[in-house]
Amino acid sequence: MGAKRYKIVKGTMATAVCSLGAVAIGGCQWLFHFAVARKQWELPEVFAKRLAGSGKPDEFDKRAELEEAELLKLPCERVSIQSEDGLTLKGRFYKGEEGNKDIFLAVHGFRNHGTREFCSISSFYQKTGASYLLIDQRACGESEGEYMTYGAKESEDVRLWAQWLVDQCGRDCRIFLHGISLGSATVLLTAAKELPGQVAGVIADCGYTSAWEEFSHQLTHMGPLPSDWVLNAVNLLCKKKANFDIHDAAPVEAVKQGNLPHLFFHGTADKFVPYYMMQELYDACTAPKKEIPVEGAAHARCYCVAPELYEENILRFMERCELESSR
Repeated sequence: MGAKRYKIVKGTMATAVCSLGAVAIGGCQWLFHFAVARKQWELPEVFAKRLAGSGKPDEFDKRAELEEAELLKLPCERVSIQSEDGLTLKGRFYKGEEGNKDIFLAVHGFRNHGTREFCSISSFYQKTGASYLLIDQRACGESEGEYMTYGAKESEDVRLWAQWLVDQCGRDCRIFLHGISLGSATVLLTAAKELPGQVAGVIADCGYTSAWEEFSHQLTHMGPLPSDWVLNAVNLLCKKKANFDIHDAAPVEAVKQGNLPHLFFHGTADKFVPYYMMQELYDACTAPKKEIPVEGAAHARCYCVAPELYEENILRFMERCELESSR
């Protein structure tokens, strides 16, 4: 090979390597913004279509619009707290029946907000006579923040919300942490922290074992991507820009700590957070626990598919929590 031809081949290879590197870096930034940042970059359609359980509108979405509209008409107290890192976090507090000291602290999922996620279940809260607090997690809804952290920081926010409830409602209140999807992971992580004694139990609906495993699950559906390499690169962006480590969002480790009773729900048809993750969480949990599979329910659709089963088991769970606390 002549010197001139060698230089051309070498230059072409260098350009190709640089181009591939730029594409890889750009792809990781895209994934970071899609998964973590409030200001979302849309995924290329070729990848978006391959997301497992991508959350496309279903038969329950139109109903949810009407239910949320009705919920927003109900009287409530607009409330806020400051996070440890200085964000203003917002919520809506709905007062229950006089004399009822039970409170549901409801924690929504990925890119959602409190009144939308719990617009259906709120009717059940009302039937119990309990009060309920619907929060907007950081970087979601009306709360401040640029980045979601998959429960790593949100769990501390929920701890502060629980203390706010005790301060506002009195030391004789009884708080149940109720989370769906990312909210489920958040309450599981919260339960491992030092909490006010008024927190009585945890209701975890379709939560993931860890953010790392959930990201890996989605990457395997996007195509032949080197998931470990991509995740490590995305995690560097999480550390640099959002100041958290993906590994810190690991509910499967958190459930090995603490002794609050846990109630797990998960749809058997969940493809976004696969059903097997509930079994792993349940097996790892060392506290009093019960698992409720919901046949045929997709992601975050357990209550929509089986409201009576859902309500019955929460009521029983609340009774068991009362017995546990009296021992």
